[in-house]
Amino acid sequence: MALRTAAILIAITNLIPATAEANPEYSRRTGKECNYCHPANTFRLNDAGKYYKEHKSLKGFVLPPAPAPNPPKK
Repeated sequence: MALRTAAILIAITNLIPATAEANPEYSRRTGKECNYCHPANTFRLNDAGKYYKEHKSLKGFVLPPAPAPNPPKK
């Protein structure tokens, strides 16, 4: 009985997805800060992060142009 219970617990824990953790190796490899690929205080990926995930490199990635400032209203 105890062996069956242990087997069930092991099976259940293997089904639980692992949590993501920050990997400073990417920052060392690319020479960029974490916020280059992640918006501030999140683990989500911006365009640079998605590009890196797909290509395993930032070589060839071009930052989109910054939005033009709004002219002052008269």
